[in-house]
Parts: sequence; C-alpha cells; structure tokens
Amino acid sequence: MTALLPGGWSWQVKVVLVAAFALAMGFMEAMVVVYLRRLLGVLPLSAPLDPYLVRDGPGWLLINEQTREAATLVMLATFALLAGHTLRTRVGVFLAAFGIWDLGYYLWLNLLIGWPSGLGDRDVLFLIPAPWIAPVWVPMLLAAAMTAVGLWLMRAEERMAEVEA
Repeated sequence: MTALLPGGWSWQVKVVLVAAFALAMGFMEAMVVVYLRRLLGVLPLSAPLDPYLVRDGPGWLLINEQTREAATLVMLATFALLAGHTLRTRVGVFLAAFGIWDLGYYLWLNLLIGWPSGLGDRDVLFLIPAPWIAPVWVPMLLAAAMTAVGLWLMRAEERMAEVEA
C-alpha cells in the first residue's frame, strides 16, 4: 500500500499535513459540541457545561457520543495507517494527530463560544468505556505529551532513513 504522505516529502511537510488534518478534525468536534450545547439548552453557550450531563442526561446522548468517539478513533487510526510507512511512523502520526486534534478542540471551543474559560473548568474527557471527568488541563497535558511523542517518532523515522541513505 502506498502511504498518503510519501517518503520523499520532508518531515516538516508531513507535520504540517498531520496538523492540518487534526486541527480540522478538532474544529468539527468543537462544532458538534456547540450544536449539542444549544440543543441541550446550555445557554449562554459560554456557560460551564455540567460534566455529568452526558452520563446522566437523555438516554440517547451517551450512546450517540460513545459512538461518535469510536468513529473519531477509527478516523485517526485510518489516517495513521495510510500516512505512515512503518509501525513507528504510524504510531507517531496517530499520537501527533490525536494530540493536536485534542488541543485544537479546546482552542476552537474557546474561540467559538469562550469555553473553557480556564484550565480548571471540568469536562468530560472521554466516554469509552465510561465517562471520564477531570479539569481541562488534564487532557491538554496528555495531548501535549502525545503530540511530542508522536512528532519524535515521526522524526526518528526520518533520521533512520537519512542514516541508511
């Protein structure tokens, strides 16, 4: 299978493409949250969202959100499989895209609706297998770490190719 990000492209170009994909994905995710907040009557949109709303709210909400999260993981994994040449690069692309997507998600939400207003705001971090609730700084720290490790793995692959050449 030919990778979407050809080996002849520089590491920097690959990073820009992975970041563009992840930031666009983060925007789409943020827009879903904006729509859900409006649908659920969380107004003004910048008001803190009760993190237990998804778990304890309408029955359809939890299963729909878990399914959406599973689809997000499938999208990230598929992108990583297509973008990478080796297992190391694929894991790197997955981690970098996941991290940038999550950081972009909070950036877009803040730009679109002014939330989160601070790193201490509580959020539902993930819903699979059950809701995980914590302050926003927790997923942002994890996302930054995933991004760093992912970029390191992507760069390591290029360094190995340079040594072999």
